[in-house]
Amino acid sequence: MIEITSAQITFTIAVIGAVLGILNFYRSVSRDRVHLKITPSRYVMDPPGQSTIQGLSVEVVNLGFVPVTISNAYIQLKNRSIVADPGITSTLGKWKIPVCLEAKESTTLFFSPEFNHDLTLIDAKCVLVKTACGINLKNSNRVFREWVEARKKKPNPKDCG
Repeated sequence: MIEITSAQITFTIAVIGAVLGILNFYRSVSRDRVHLKITPSRYVMDPPGQSTIQGLSVEVVNLGFVPVTISNAYIQLKNRSIVADPGITSTLGKWKIPVCLEAKESTTLFFSPEFNHDLTLIDAKCVLVKTACGINLKNSNRVFREWVEARKKKPNPKDCG
């Protein structure tokens, strides 16, 4: 029969406490950082009595526990320069940016239809979202790459969508 002494019990409890302390420290550090998910997508609006409007949008989700202010969204070109849209709005024109996202909130940033016809965007590399605290996040998914390819195939601004 194995004998368990009080020193062994104390040591086991101390090891468990140390491991839990390290896990809690890691969890508290990772909880206080900015964690955003950005997803480029396309939008289609069909206002009554007007022609259909198509364009690029970016969904931004705050996955963290701290509030984050989105100061702007850009298109980054392959030569690393950025193109800004002065008419960018959030949630279909209800808000102008900057937009403050509380924990677990999301918003969609819509690039203006005029911006979608900018021919310099045929060299677009990715969508870049900038926060007020200076963090830049990039994403280039399949939808974004298809949007760029549509610009290359249709150089006429009236045909771009």
